[in-house]
Amino acid sequence: MLCQVLEFSEHFSYKEMTVTRTGLKNVPTGKSEINLCLLSHFLESFRSYLKRPIVVNSAFRSKAVNKKVHGAAFSWHCVGSAADIRVHGMSPSELRHALQTFCEGDGKPKYRELLQYGTFVHIAFHPDQLYQHYKTHIYLPY
Repeated sequence: MLCQVLEFSEHFSYKEMTVTRTGLKNVPTGKSEINLCLLSHFLESFRSYLKRPIVVNSAFRSKAVNKKVHGAAFSWHCVGSAADIRVHGMSPSELRHALQTFCEGDGKPKYRELLQYGTFVHIAFHPDQLYQHYKTHIYLPY
């Protein structure tokens, strides 16, 4: 575990990024943990852009958790590079639009998925996109 006892970023903790209400073990390992840490840095930069707190409904999901919540068979959540988020005072439509605008900026990672649901927005990246943009934010011991 690289980050389990640390905050991933100023406003996103390991606990928040791995929360589940299924009662199942939900522990990222290896590259999934690194991806999750990088994802938190994307969320941190988006939070600064919005100037509002972001609530993470779901980020990392083990395969067992993903199956229990009826996630997609191949889910970016399982590799630590997707998050379902909401922002108090913003509709999912407003949040999706803000994410689109933010990600269109220079030097921002390009998302693979940006999906609007009834109460939240899902955003997912290919892990390589996150790594290329946020690799300087974490120490990799190899």
